[in-house]
Amino acid sequence: MCDTINSMRVVKAWQIASTDSNASQALDGIAKKVSIRAKTADLRFNFGAAASSSTFFIGKDERLFLDIPYKGCTLQTLRDASTSGHLEVIEYD
Repeated sequence: MCDTINSMRVVKAWQIASTDSNASQALDGIAKKVSIRAKTADLRFNFGAAASSSTFFIGKDERLFLDIPYKGCTLQTLRDASTSGHLEVIEYD
C-alpha cells in the first residue's frame, strides 16, 4: 500500500456481487479514497453511472486504490465476461 492509504482511517468495508446486470452501492459521504479488488472474475466498474463493457476494467485478483470523485457517489459494477464475481471495497477518509 502507498503511504497515503496507510495513514488514512478505514470508514467501511463491504463487497458487492458483479453479475450480468449492473449493481450499485452508495459510497459513504465522508470517504475520500477507495480500495477495490476483483474476486473470482474480471469485472467492469464506474463511479456515478452504470458500469458497461466500455467502462473501467479490473482484472481478477487485481487491487486498485482510487480517489472518490465526489461525496456520496455510487460505485457501479458488472462482470466483464460470463463469470460472475465480487468486488471487495474498502473506503478511507
